[in-house]
Amino acid sequence: MKKAFQYFVIIFHAQIAYGLTIPDSLSIKLAKATNQEQKALALFSVANYYISTSPDSASLFLKQTLTAVAAIKEEKIKFQLLYKIAQAQMNNKLYADAEKNYFNCIDYKIKLNDTFQLSKVITSLGYNYMYANKHTDGIVKFKILLQNKFVASDDKRITLLLSFIGNFFFDISQPDSALPYFVNALDVSKKINHYQGIIAASNNISNYYYFKGNYDKSIAYILDAIKEAEKKNDDVFLGTAYSNLGVIFSTQGKDEQALHYHKLSVKLRLKEGDKHKLPSVYNNVASAFEALNQMDSSLAYLLKALAVSEETEDKISLVLTQSNLGSLFITKKEYAQALIYFDKSLLLLTQINNPELLANTLQRKAECCIYLNRAVEAPALLNQSIDLCLEMGAKSILRDCYNIFSVYHEKTNNHNESLKYYKMYVAIKDSLLNEENHLQMSDLQTRYETEKKDREIKLLNTEKEKDAALAAEQNRRKNTVILFVFLGLLITAVFSAFLFNRYRLIRQQKFTIESQRNLIQEKNEMLTDSIEYAKTFQEKILPTNEQFEQSFKEHFILYKPKDIVSGDFYWIKKTENKIVVAAIDCTGHGVPGAFMSLHGYNLFEKVVANLSPITAAQFLEKLNTELQLTIRSNADGTMLKFGMDLTLIVIDLNKRTIDYCGAHNPLWLIRNGEHIVYSPNKLHIGSFTDKKFESSQFPFFENDIIYMFTDGYADQLGYAGKKKIMQARLKEMLIENTGKNLHAQKNLLDDFFNNWRGSKEQIDDVLVMGLKLD
Repeated sequence: MKKAFQYFVIIFHAQIAYGLTIPDSLSIKLAKATNQEQKALALFSVANYYISTSPDSASLFLKQTLTAVAAIKEEKIKFQLLYKIAQAQMNNKLYADAEKNYFNCIDYKIKLNDTFQLSKVITSLGYNYMYANKHTDGIVKFKILLQNKFVASDDKRITLLLSFIGNFFFDISQPDSALPYFVNALDVSKKINHYQGIIAASNNISNYYYFKGNYDKSIAYILDAIKEAEKKNDDVFLGTAYSNLGVIFSTQGKDEQALHYHKLSVKLRLKEGDKHKLPSVYNNVASAFEALNQMDSSLAYLLKALAVSEETEDKISLVLTQSNLGSLFITKKEYAQALIYFDKSLLLLTQINNPELLANTLQRKAECCIYLNRAVEAPALLNQSIDLCLEMGAKSILRDCYNIFSVYHEKTNNHNESLKYYKMYVAIKDSLLNEENHLQMSDLQTRYETEKKDREIKLLNTEKEKDAALAAEQNRRKNTVILFVFLGLLITAVFSAFLFNRYRLIRQQKFTIESQRNLIQEKNEMLTDSIEYAKTFQEKILPTNEQFEQSFKEHFILYKPKDIVSGDFYWIKKTENKIVVAAIDCTGHGVPGAFMSLHGYNLFEKVVANLSPITAAQFLEKLNTELQLTIRSNADGTMLKFGMDLTLIVIDLNKRTIDYCGAHNPLWLIRNGEHIVYSPNKLHIGSFTDKKFESSQFPFFENDIIYMFTDGYADQLGYAGKKKIMQARLKEMLIENTGKNLHAQKNLLDDFFNNWRGSKEQIDDVLVMGLKLD
């Protein structure tokens, strides 16, 4: 009772000193505590009660909790309580106390020779250094932990420590020091197939190359990480990855795509509930809106970021948001308002070590001074920013400094200096946009002369190889056509011989009914074998799976000929910056349809070789004309009923647009669960009409899914009186299974088709294609 009385005295003094009250339930919990563990838990509950209203009272009870913990004999219980205390201290910005107790937790684990939950402690300790803006301390302490054999006894913990050290360096604007740690973390993670390590390291390396202006490498690493995260439905990481993708798209001027990914990131961050991560994504959305000239929306998101940054007291986020507000007001030409925010940022930057933010803020303030008739202040600000950029290798900020310096000298009538800085600005701008920007200029200068001849020789060899490959491909196609025609004639001859022989046998009545049956069976087998052989030739004209994998993130092709060979076929052709894909339904099925599909294939190859630039409507116009030239009249003057229905798309990889044109067959698009239908022309390929084909153009985004199909699937009749499947039922299945990968969707469609048909005959060739866009 004496100890409990002491605790009540502590509570009483806290209540008197800070004017606080504590629920009776906690007082009773303290009074009933009969051992040190119960007392520690009760005191911790009291500390948590005070923690949001009176940090000083909370700190008092946390110290009492630590005293109670020290008296506990069970080490594992001590560890759990210490970790809870450290977490509470970090959450309430008692960073120094939290650091001490996290290290106490590590010491307990070493003493117990127990690595369970050790990675959790290290992670919390890392965030404690970040929230406290003590990145340099984090580097020193984590390097020591990396050398501790017990702590670093597991490869996963090694990758964790390496990643934190790299991020500490990055946050203090020493990216070149960070990169070796990121690369090392990725190598170790891949060696042990550690998912969290792979995505974290890939994302960090992507950030490094973005900072250096090498956007190709940056995109490559972040896409690798996203593919891994999407497999795991990892919303926490995807929130970061989508944000990074949005930033890269913004840098490339693709502002609609940037806004799309930034909004996805905001949605996931709100779902996650970590307020420390919200300011950065709000800032990203604001930047995308500003690029789209939607200033009011941009300002709204920046004010959201400012409010959260002030609430969390995150100085780095606060500086970033204030700088972005200043930049927005520069865009609106409200320079006095902009200068207010830049001065606030510079005041905060005296308290934190972030050269990148400092360099950016200095150059933007210089810009304001030029337009506010305070131009005399600009050179000192710009020179300070340039020194920081050269030290960090921050090309994008350096580019802007040179541009502002050019404007300054123009306004002060020093035209020679203005031209000099403008040329420096253009040089860096070009290097950032150049796809080869990852090569250093000094390296290019020393290697240019020696590599020039090698490049010319390689170019000549490449052209020769292309010519040889083209000739071989043309010979292959020619041989395929010849063999197919020969096979058709052979099938016709065999079938005619069979009919003639059967007729002769019946007339002559020389053989028994049994021998006739055996002969029919034999000839049927020969005919089937011939058609099966013809199937191999038809398959030769179809694109390979690898051709689709090179162009699409995921794909499926559900291809089910009615009679061994098919009148449906699919086609793909990739040019330098475009992908042309088509799903085609030729007149007829079986052998006649197969002949028509071969003819259609040759027409497609002819059109694509002679059409430049490639547009969907012009492609179908040209295809229609070519088919008309091959159609002949019957003896009675009527036209032969040859033709094609099809869906064709031209994907422009540079503009990220799709150009669609259909002949009776629509195009379906599913985006974020929404089903969009693009209607076809009511014309057949092979139609003799004055009407022209019209196309639809629209932008595409990552993870959009395109569906192309012929009428065979929807028209299939079911057994037991079931009607046709119909397109409405196909659409319903695709929408319901949008979340599944395309391979699973194909299996679901195939299973449904087979169950629907049952024992009933397949009435037409079937082709359904699904294509997921990068």
